[in-house]
Amino acid sequence: MEGGGPSRQVVAEDFLSRNFATEEDAYAAYKDFARLRSFGVQKGDVGCVNGILVTRNFFCYRQGIRHRKHYDRPERVREERLESRMDCKAKLKIYYDMQQSVWKVRTIIDEHNHELAPAMFTHLLPSHQKMSEGNRAQVDSFKQFGIATSKIMAYMAGQYGGYGMLRFTKRDLYNYVHGQRITRICDGDAAATIGYFEGKANADIMTAARYTRTPDNRLGSLFWADGEMMADYQLFGDVLAFDSMYRSNKYRKPLVVFSGSNHHKQTSNFEFTLLEDEEVHTYRWCC
Repeated sequence: MEGGGPSRQVVAEDFLSRNFATEEDAYAAYKDFARLRSFGVQKGDVGCVNGILVTRNFFCYRQGIRHRKHYDRPERVREERLESRMDCKAKLKIYYDMQQSVWKVRTIIDEHNHELAPAMFTHLLPSHQKMSEGNRAQVDSFKQFGIATSKIMAYMAGQYGGYGMLRFTKRDLYNYVHGQRITRICDGDAAATIGYFEGKANADIMTAARYTRTPDNRLGSLFWADGEMMADYQLFGDVLAFDSMYRSNKYRKPLVVFSGSNHHKQTSNFEFTLLEDEEVHTYRWCC
Protein backbone atom coordinates (compact mmCIF):
# COMPACT_ATOMS: atom_id res chain seq x y z
CA MET A 1 0.00 0.00 0.00
CA GLU A 2 1.27 3.44 -0.89
CA GLY A 3 2.20 5.75 1.97
CA GLY A 4 3.95 3.08 3.98
CA GLY A 5 0.79 1.69 5.62
CA PRO A 6 0.28 -2.04 6.08
CA SER A 7 -1.32 -3.91 3.18
CA ARG A 8 -4.51 -5.85 3.88
CA GLN A 9 -5.11 -9.25 2.33
CA VAL A 10 -8.22 -9.50 0.18
CA VAL A 11 -10.94 -11.58 1.85
CA ALA A 12 -14.08 -13.18 0.43
CA GLU A 13 -16.39 -10.61 2.02
CA ASP A 14 -14.75 -7.89 -0.09
CA PHE A 15 -16.60 -9.29 -3.10
CA LEU A 16 -20.07 -8.75 -1.63
CA SER A 17 -20.02 -5.01 -2.30
CA ARG A 18 -18.34 -5.16 -5.70
CA ASN A 19 -19.95 -4.50 -9.09
CA PHE A 20 -18.60 -5.62 -12.45
CA ALA A 21 -19.23 -4.30 -15.95
CA THR A 22 -19.10 -7.80 -17.49
CA GLU A 23 -19.07 -11.39 -16.30
CA GLU A 24 -15.51 -11.68 -17.62
CA ASP A 25 -14.47 -8.85 -15.29
CA ALA A 26 -15.97 -10.80 -12.39
CA TYR A 27 -14.15 -13.96 -13.46
CA ALA A 28 -10.84 -12.10 -13.73
CA ALA A 29 -11.30 -10.67 -10.23
CA TYR A 30 -12.14 -14.11 -8.83
CA LYS A 31 -9.07 -15.58 -10.51
CA ASP A 32 -6.89 -12.90 -8.91
CA PHE A 33 -8.44 -13.69 -5.53
CA ALA A 34 -7.94 -17.43 -6.07
CA ARG A 35 -4.30 -16.92 -7.00
CA LEU A 36 -3.69 -15.06 -3.73
CA ARG A 37 -5.49 -17.83 -1.82
CA SER A 38 -3.62 -20.61 -3.72
CA PHE A 39 -6.48 -22.40 -5.45
CA GLY A 40 -7.64 -22.67 -9.04
CA VAL A 41 -11.01 -21.73 -10.49
CA GLN A 42 -13.27 -22.75 -13.34
CA LYS A 43 -16.39 -21.41 -15.02
CA GLY A 44 -19.62 -23.13 -14.02
CA ASP A 45 -23.27 -23.20 -14.98
CA VAL A 46 -25.30 -20.21 -16.11
CA GLY A 47 -28.91 -19.08 -15.76
CA CYS A 48 -30.88 -17.45 -18.57
CA VAL A 49 -34.23 -15.69 -18.82
CA ASN A 50 -35.72 -15.36 -22.31
CA GLY A 51 -32.32 -16.16 -23.77
CA ILE A 52 -30.55 -13.47 -21.74
CA LEU A 53 -27.74 -14.46 -19.38
CA VAL A 54 -28.67 -13.37 -15.85
CA THR A 55 -26.66 -15.57 -13.46
CA ARG A 56 -23.24 -17.18 -13.56
CA ASN A 57 -21.29 -19.47 -11.22
CA PHE A 58 -17.53 -19.72 -10.86
CA PHE A 59 -16.25 -22.72 -8.91
CA CYS A 60 -13.11 -23.98 -7.26
CA TYR A 61 -11.27 -26.18 -9.75
CA ARG A 62 -11.87 -29.17 -7.45
CA GLN A 63 -15.65 -28.79 -7.59
CA GLY A 64 -17.78 -31.78 -8.56
CA ILE A 65 -16.96 -35.47 -8.70
CA ARG A 66 -15.86 -37.81 -11.45
CA HIS A 67 -18.77 -39.76 -12.95
CA ARG A 68 -18.86 -43.41 -11.89
CA LYS A 69 -18.81 -44.61 -15.49
CA HIS A 70 -15.23 -43.35 -15.83
CA TYR A 71 -13.93 -45.76 -13.18
CA ASP A 72 -12.65 -49.23 -14.15
CA ARG A 73 -13.38 -48.86 -17.86
CA PRO A 74 -12.25 -52.08 -19.60
CA GLU A 75 -11.56 -50.28 -22.90
CA ARG A 76 -9.22 -47.79 -21.25
CA VAL A 77 -5.82 -47.63 -22.95
CA ARG A 78 -4.13 -44.88 -21.00
CA GLU A 79 -3.46 -45.11 -17.31
CA GLU A 80 -6.29 -43.65 -15.25
CA ARG A 81 -5.61 -40.09 -14.16
CA LEU A 82 -5.46 -39.24 -10.49
CA GLU A 83 -8.69 -37.92 -9.01
CA SER A 84 -8.63 -34.12 -8.95
CA ARG A 85 -12.24 -33.40 -8.00
CA MET A 86 -13.19 -33.35 -4.35
CA ASP A 87 -16.75 -31.98 -4.57
CA CYS A 88 -15.47 -28.70 -3.15
CA LYS A 89 -18.28 -26.20 -2.53
CA ALA A 90 -16.22 -22.99 -2.79
CA LYS A 91 -17.73 -20.70 -5.41
CA LEU A 92 -18.65 -17.20 -6.54
CA LYS A 93 -22.17 -16.60 -7.86
CA ILE A 94 -23.00 -13.38 -9.70
CA TYR A 95 -26.21 -11.99 -11.16
CA TYR A 96 -27.04 -9.26 -13.65
CA ASP A 97 -28.83 -6.21 -12.24
CA MET A 98 -30.84 -5.02 -15.24
CA GLN A 99 -31.80 -1.71 -13.64
CA GLN A 100 -28.18 -0.71 -13.04
CA SER A 101 -26.72 -2.69 -15.97
CA VAL A 102 -23.98 -4.23 -13.83
CA TRP A 103 -23.06 -7.66 -12.51
CA LYS A 104 -23.32 -8.05 -8.74
CA VAL A 105 -22.27 -10.75 -6.29
CA ARG A 106 -25.04 -12.90 -4.86
CA THR A 107 -22.99 -15.50 -3.01
CA ILE A 108 -19.37 -16.26 -2.25
CA ILE A 109 -18.23 -19.36 -0.39
CA ASP A 110 -14.57 -19.57 0.56
CA GLU A 111 -14.50 -22.85 2.49
CA HIS A 112 -12.53 -25.67 0.84
CA ASN A 113 -12.62 -29.37 1.74
CA HIS A 114 -9.07 -29.98 0.51
CA GLU A 115 -5.59 -28.63 1.06
CA LEU A 116 -4.70 -25.52 -0.91
CA ALA A 117 -1.66 -25.48 -3.15
CA PRO A 118 1.65 -24.21 -1.75
CA ALA A 119 2.05 -20.55 -2.70
CA MET A 120 5.19 -21.23 -4.75
CA PHE A 121 3.24 -23.64 -7.01
CA THR A 122 0.02 -21.65 -7.44
CA HIS A 123 1.07 -20.48 -10.90
CA LEU A 124 1.06 -24.12 -12.05
CA LEU A 125 -2.69 -24.54 -11.48
CA PRO A 126 -4.51 -24.69 -14.85
CA SER A 127 -6.53 -21.49 -14.41
CA HIS A 128 -3.38 -19.50 -13.58
CA GLN A 129 -1.16 -20.81 -16.36
CA LYS A 130 -0.61 -18.43 -19.25
CA MET A 131 2.11 -17.14 -21.51
CA SER A 132 3.33 -13.68 -20.57
CA GLU A 133 4.10 -10.95 -23.09
CA GLY A 134 7.77 -11.66 -22.48
CA ASN A 135 7.26 -15.36 -23.23
CA ARG A 136 5.48 -14.57 -26.49
CA ALA A 137 8.15 -12.08 -27.56
CA GLN A 138 10.84 -14.66 -26.89
CA VAL A 139 8.99 -17.30 -28.92
CA ASP A 140 8.53 -14.84 -31.81
CA SER A 141 12.28 -14.14 -31.81
CA PHE A 142 13.13 -17.85 -31.92
CA LYS A 143 10.64 -18.56 -34.72
CA GLN A 144 12.19 -15.78 -36.84
CA PHE A 145 15.34 -17.90 -36.92
CA GLY A 146 13.41 -21.06 -37.77
CA ILE A 147 13.92 -22.81 -34.42
CA ALA A 148 11.59 -25.78 -33.90
CA THR A 149 8.79 -25.35 -31.36
CA SER A 150 9.92 -28.41 -29.39
CA LYS A 151 13.41 -26.91 -28.99
CA ILE A 152 11.91 -23.59 -27.90
CA MET A 153 9.92 -25.45 -25.25
CA ALA A 154 13.04 -27.24 -24.03
CA TYR A 155 15.08 -24.03 -23.87
CA MET A 156 12.43 -22.11 -21.95
CA ALA A 157 11.95 -25.01 -19.56
CA GLY A 158 15.67 -24.80 -18.83
CA GLN A 159 15.30 -21.10 -18.07
CA TYR A 160 12.59 -21.80 -15.50
CA GLY A 161 14.32 -24.76 -13.90
CA GLY A 162 12.40 -27.58 -15.56
CA TYR A 163 9.20 -28.30 -17.47
CA GLY A 164 7.25 -28.46 -14.23
CA MET A 165 8.16 -24.87 -13.38
CA LEU A 166 6.94 -23.31 -16.63
CA ARG A 167 4.00 -20.95 -16.29
CA PHE A 168 2.38 -22.37 -19.41
CA THR A 169 1.80 -25.79 -20.93
CA LYS A 170 3.13 -27.38 -24.08
CA ARG A 171 -0.33 -26.97 -25.59
CA ASP A 172 -0.30 -23.24 -24.78
CA LEU A 173 2.97 -22.85 -26.68
CA TYR A 174 1.89 -24.84 -29.72
CA ASN A 175 -1.48 -23.03 -29.84
CA TYR A 176 0.30 -19.68 -29.77
CA VAL A 177 2.72 -20.65 -32.55
CA HIS A 178 -0.18 -21.96 -34.65
CA GLY A 179 -2.17 -18.76 -34.09
CA GLN A 180 0.77 -16.62 -35.18
CA ARG A 181 1.18 -18.73 -38.30
CA ILE A 182 -2.50 -18.32 -39.22
CA THR A 183 -2.22 -14.56 -38.67
CA ARG A 184 0.72 -14.33 -41.06
CA ILE A 185 -1.14 -16.38 -43.67
CA CYS A 186 -4.25 -14.21 -43.35
CA ASP A 187 -2.21 -11.01 -43.60
CA GLY A 188 -0.44 -12.36 -46.68
CA ASP A 189 -3.75 -13.40 -48.24
CA ALA A 190 -5.16 -9.95 -47.51
CA ALA A 191 -2.30 -8.19 -49.29
CA ALA A 192 -2.62 -10.52 -52.28
CA THR A 193 -6.39 -10.04 -52.41
CA ILE A 194 -6.18 -6.24 -52.31
CA GLY A 195 -3.55 -6.33 -55.06
CA TYR A 196 -5.79 -8.61 -57.14
CA PHE A 197 -8.79 -6.29 -56.89
CA GLU A 198 -6.69 -3.23 -57.70
CA GLY A 199 -5.55 -4.97 -60.87
CA LYS A 200 -9.10 -6.12 -61.62
CA ALA A 201 -10.41 -2.56 -61.27
CA ASN A 202 -7.79 -1.30 -63.72
CA ALA A 203 -8.86 -3.91 -66.27
CA ASP A 204 -12.63 -3.63 -65.67
CA ILE A 205 -13.93 -0.16 -64.86
CA MET A 206 -17.21 -1.64 -63.56
CA THR A 207 -15.50 -3.66 -60.84
CA ALA A 208 -16.25 -2.29 -57.39
CA ALA A 209 -14.24 -3.18 -54.30
CA ARG A 210 -13.57 -1.54 -50.97
CA TYR A 211 -12.22 -2.57 -47.62
CA THR A 212 -11.58 -1.38 -44.07
CA ARG A 213 -8.63 -1.78 -41.75
CA THR A 214 -8.59 -2.62 -38.06
CA PRO A 215 -6.84 -0.39 -35.48
CA ASP A 216 -3.77 -2.65 -35.71
CA ASN A 217 -3.67 -2.13 -39.51
CA ARG A 218 -5.04 -5.54 -40.52
CA LEU A 219 -7.79 -6.19 -43.04
CA GLY A 220 -11.21 -5.63 -41.47
CA SER A 221 -14.14 -6.02 -43.88
CA LEU A 222 -13.92 -6.58 -47.63
CA PHE A 223 -16.61 -5.96 -50.28
CA TRP A 224 -16.32 -6.83 -53.95
CA ALA A 225 -18.44 -7.10 -57.11
CA ASP A 226 -17.06 -7.45 -60.63
CA GLY A 227 -18.48 -5.89 -63.78
CA GLU A 228 -20.72 -8.85 -64.59
CA MET A 229 -22.21 -8.79 -61.09
CA MET A 230 -22.86 -5.06 -61.36
CA ALA A 231 -24.58 -5.52 -64.74
CA ASP A 232 -26.73 -8.37 -63.40
CA TYR A 233 -27.74 -6.21 -60.47
CA GLN A 234 -28.94 -3.46 -62.82
CA LEU A 235 -31.07 -6.01 -64.70
CA PHE A 236 -32.29 -8.35 -61.98
CA GLY A 237 -31.83 -6.46 -58.72
CA ASP A 238 -35.53 -5.80 -58.09
CA VAL A 239 -35.65 -8.72 -55.63
CA LEU A 240 -32.62 -9.11 -53.41
CA ALA A 241 -31.71 -12.14 -51.29
CA PHE A 242 -29.37 -11.74 -48.34
CA ASP A 243 -27.46 -14.74 -47.01
CA SER A 244 -24.89 -14.72 -44.21
CA MET A 245 -22.74 -17.84 -43.98
CA TYR A 246 -21.68 -17.95 -40.35
CA ARG A 247 -17.89 -18.16 -40.14
CA SER A 248 -17.71 -21.11 -42.52
CA ASN A 249 -14.37 -20.00 -43.99
CA LYS A 250 -10.83 -20.42 -42.68
CA TYR A 251 -10.70 -16.81 -41.48
CA ARG A 252 -13.70 -17.34 -39.17
CA LYS A 253 -15.41 -14.26 -40.60
CA PRO A 254 -19.08 -13.97 -41.67
CA LEU A 255 -19.41 -14.12 -45.47
CA VAL A 256 -22.41 -12.17 -46.78
CA VAL A 257 -23.78 -12.87 -50.26
CA PHE A 258 -26.31 -10.64 -52.04
CA SER A 259 -28.05 -12.46 -54.87
CA GLY A 260 -31.17 -12.56 -57.02
CA SER A 261 -32.75 -14.52 -59.87
CA ASN A 262 -32.41 -13.82 -63.60
CA HIS A 263 -35.10 -14.34 -66.26
CA HIS A 264 -34.04 -18.02 -66.56
CA LYS A 265 -34.70 -18.43 -62.82
CA GLN A 266 -31.01 -18.96 -62.26
CA THR A 267 -29.20 -17.50 -59.26
CA SER A 268 -27.22 -14.35 -59.96
CA ASN A 269 -24.71 -13.16 -57.38
CA PHE A 270 -24.56 -9.38 -57.05
CA GLU A 271 -22.02 -8.85 -54.26
CA PHE A 272 -19.77 -10.66 -51.77
CA THR A 273 -18.69 -9.22 -48.44
CA LEU A 274 -16.33 -10.67 -45.86
CA LEU A 275 -17.18 -8.96 -42.55
CA GLU A 276 -14.86 -8.11 -39.70
CA ASP A 277 -17.57 -8.88 -37.11
CA GLU A 278 -21.34 -9.07 -36.70
CA GLU A 279 -21.98 -5.62 -35.27
CA VAL A 280 -24.90 -3.63 -36.69
CA HIS A 281 -22.65 -0.86 -38.02
CA THR A 282 -20.56 -3.46 -39.89
CA TYR A 283 -23.62 -4.83 -41.68
CA ARG A 284 -24.67 -1.29 -42.55
CA TRP A 285 -21.23 -0.73 -44.09
CA CYS A 286 -21.68 -3.65 -46.49
CA CYS A 287 -25.16 -2.51 -47.52
